[in-house]
Amino acid sequence: MNQTATVHARLDPATKRQSESILKELGINPTDAVRLLYRQIALRGEFPVQIFSHTLAMSLVAGWHWLPTQSWKLFSGSVSLAG
Repeated sequence: MNQTATVHARLDPATKRQSESILKELGINPTDAVRLLYRQIALRGEFPVQIFSHTLAMSLVAGWHWLPTQSWKLFSGSVSLAG
């Protein structure tokens, strides 16, 4: 497949560091992680991560940190708040 389209995203440095550390442990680079996310959206026809509410989703996008845990775990294709 010809991969010429690009995606640019801005996020806070701490989130980037934490996420890239986890991706490194999994053996996935950031580009492949984004590619995987987009492919899953296209295949499923929906966002592949469970989001509990629109307010929570917007909080995560905005980088608010009022959640009960800072430890996010990737489990079976979904994000879990359970620590």
